[in-house]
Amino acid sequence: MPNAADLDRIKAGGPHWQWDPSKETCLGVMPRYGTADQIRWYRGPARFTYHFFNAYNEGTTIHIDGCVAEAQPAPFLYPDTIVYDVTKGVSRITRWTADYAADDGKGFEEQVLQPEFAEFPLIDDRVETGRHRIGFTGARVIGDEHKSADGIQSLNTIIRYDFDKQQATGQYVLPEHFTFQEPVFVPRNDDAPEGDGYLLALANNWTTMLNDLLILDTADLAAGPVATLHLPLRLRAGIHGAWVPEHLIQAR
Repeated sequence: MPNAADLDRIKAGGPHWQWDPSKETCLGVMPRYGTADQIRWYRGPARFTYHFFNAYNEGTTIHIDGCVAEAQPAPFLYPDTIVYDVTKGVSRITRWTADYAADDGKGFEEQVLQPEFAEFPLIDDRVETGRHRIGFTGARVIGDEHKSADGIQSLNTIIRYDFDKQQATGQYVLPEHFTFQEPVFVPRNDDAPEGDGYLLALANNWTTMLNDLLILDTADLAAGPVATLHLPLRLRAGIHGAWVPEHLIQAR
């Protein structure tokens, strides 16, 4: 993805990385136990993504699901010569499909699956790198600017997405003046079906400037939290975590 470095710019004291949409997006694919000379490159227009749900293969076809934008979402990574367009920096649930066996210059497709702004995707970790069906992500409800918030501060919803049906099959919308931080998935039990369990998510209360820890049942997100822990402090915005069950910790 064309966040480009320029040695002369760096020597002059400029930023290391800047968005350059004149360059291509390049995706390299190689067999899991392959070697560097087996890398296959796919090239396309400028895109940017920070986070993915998962990727898996069906034979020589690789499916990669993530939250993809047409341009870099961070305005501070733009040079003065390029006007920041917030509409192009909106990441959406997107599937990239690459056929490793296709002829050069062919075999890559991009499909936008969900129109809303979405970020911080996750799946049930038990199916990671295998075929997944259910995903969860922060999102913004259609038409709701959520009190003029921008970027990740406008994530007022958590959705459950069914990749087989290619549609959202559940959502929880926070009350006014709240936004989400990145959720974590907890299976209901070791034998629970994929995606059946709970989401733990910090909610930012922009009125009190404190945080709540929400516990949501993935079987019925719309019902709202099954439990809410009102924290007596404000936690800094954080990203990336994982639920580790106690028996795995004890086994170490």
